[in-house]
Amino acid sequence: MLHVHYENASEVELAAHIAPLLDENIRFTIGTNHPDRLDCQVLVSGSLDDPIVFDTRPQLTHVILPWVGVSTHTQSLVKARPHLSLHNLHHNAAATAETAMTLLLCAAQKTLQWDQHLRQGTWSNLTTIADNTLTLAGRTALILGYGAIGKRVASQCQAFGMQVNVIRRSVTTPTIDNTGVTQHPVSAFQALLPKTNALICILPATAETNGFITAEAFNLLPSNAVFVNVGRGANVDQEALYNALLNHDIAAAGIDVWYNYPQEMNRSLNDVPGTYPADFPFWELDNVIMSPHRGGMGDQTEPARAVELAKVLNAIARGEPAPNKIDFERQY
Repeated sequence: MLHVHYENASEVELAAHIAPLLDENIRFTIGTNHPDRLDCQVLVSGSLDDPIVFDTRPQLTHVILPWVGVSTHTQSLVKARPHLSLHNLHHNAAATAETAMTLLLCAAQKTLQWDQHLRQGTWSNLTTIADNTLTLAGRTALILGYGAIGKRVASQCQAFGMQVNVIRRSVTTPTIDNTGVTQHPVSAFQALLPKTNALICILPATAETNGFITAEAFNLLPSNAVFVNVGRGANVDQEALYNALLNHDIAAAGIDVWYNYPQEMNRSLNDVPGTYPADFPFWELDNVIMSPHRGGMGDQTEPARAVELAKVLNAIARGEPAPNKIDFERQY
């Protein structure tokens, strides 16, 4: 019998979804106060930054983070314990892609700006609206990160009539794949920017991607370009992004991932006041759409998480290679 423990006490809904999906030889427990929580072979938890989490569980063989982003600190802790295997989940790809497209469309259309005007009884000048609206059809998108989310975003951009380029570290020369997306090596990034109308970041947080988008990148983009980030805040120099928006070096941005977060991300029904998301006042700008790191959330989040988690757990229970194993060299 494989004992799997889900450490987050608030995830009762997921437990109900996953129960009928698991093999019979899996015992699934849940909660921070469960009496057998330290006896598991598989731990599923969003709090994996303390070595005691691993060292108090002598039978532990697999650790699963129930979402995509795995911190480098967690990776280093697991890597130092060779008997452990670290995995994540990609259940939120559809929701995150939809968030990216929402931010892209709102930024390109200046949706919130015109909404605020109308709430004040002001009908904006139609010429002003036209001059400040980026039509996506016939334009070019450049996507950084071409995994499960990136592929969905690429397809959705194509549906709007956009030409799509992507940057992939595994590509050495430009290649058009079977979906019509052109894949480019990392070395082509700056050369592509002057012809990019929508720059969409879906990069994970790694040593290689930290600060990847700089002031130089924003300077190379056309002045009517929009920027979207649903990857990680650390991928982008926040001062450079703020100045690019403030000085209208780019037209607009939609941002879901940030630089400052509450000490404890609150997953309950209570709001968390008092923490601004950046060191620069993005909230004072009218050309940025701000989103509270909710990209992967939606009414199908828990059912989708249960399906993906069950795939990993059933593979472990059957002695098969478990999907979504983190590659410590690539850091994702």
